[in-house]
Amino acid sequence: MSRYIRVYVLDDNTVIAPQLQRLLSLAGYEATLFDHVDDLLHCLLVAPSSLVLADVVSPRPGGVLLAKRIRIASPGTKILLFALQSSFAYLWEPPQTKHTFFRLLRRPIDPETLLRDVRIFLESG
Repeated sequence: MSRYIRVYVLDDNTVIAPQLQRLLSLAGYEATLFDHVDDLLHCLLVAPSSLVLADVVSPRPGGVLLAKRIRIASPGTKILLFALQSSFAYLWEPPQTKHTFFRLLRRPIDPETLLRDVRIFLESG
């Protein structure tokens, strides 16, 4: 994996967020951690990333509103949101529904599956 694929991680969980950053870094991504939405959005304007990985329950705004704000700040950035399996059931889409810039993952997710999903998503149109 190229070190030039920039991935931003937005998660205010002080245990999970650094683990996600480390996992992505070890896999060869240039992973940067954010715990505030405004910092992430500012950084996207200055240095866009290939992907933003964020918890649906991110600190204000979360979920779909967050995805919309990311899309406005950086139209070329893909977005992977993740949530607990029992949460946000209304957001799940049928598997045949594919967006080119947005995906939703169910949590918990094992590291191998996460890295596979990140790679496949980044390689998709």
